[in-house]
Amino acid sequence: SCRALGMPVIYTSHAYRKDKSDMGKGALFCDPAFHGEVMVENTHGVEIYPAIAPKPGDVVITKRSYSGFFAT
Repeated sequence: SCRALGMPVIYTSHAYRKDKSDMGKGALFCDPAFHGEVMVENTHGVEIYPAIAPKPGDVVITKRSYSGFFAT
């Protein structure tokens, strides 16, 4: 409906950098040797669900915290 009305559609994706420098204390619990790559950008599991995937022209913002509004 928003697209049909010309309104912007914006997605947020929660993912950390590959080096986990932005993970904070959470990095202590995400040892790749034990847990694998958890919530790391460009890895399996951080994609937006295909049924609601962005369309051309939509905006996708990668957030580094759980809140979609933190540091905005």
